[in-house]
Amino acid sequence: TQPEPIQPKITPPKELTVDSFIGLFSGDSVQIDPETLKNWNKNKDHIKIETFDGRTALCEVKEINDYRLQGKNIIRIPDRLCKTLEINRGDKVKVEPAP
Repeated sequence: TQPEPIQPKITPPKELTVDSFIGLFSGDSVQIDPETLKNWNKNKDHIKIETFDGRTALCEVKEINDYRLQGKNIIRIPDRLCKTLEINRGDKVKVEPAP
């Protein structure tokens, strides 16, 4: 018999709670927990965000640098991007590494 072809590991989307922020240098980059990035086991610098009504965005991603916010299953999204996606603080979104 032939060996099974190795399938690429599919990373399922992760559901995170939105925390919006306004910052002078925030740009369009979002922040998520370093542990989530590590669990994806990829050096991805972009992620895909999808709202539960189907709106999507590809964003640059950085680690949350505020230790008080780490490990809380949140994604920090600039206020301007929240308005574009029509989401608010406390909403849930699906997040996964960009293809």
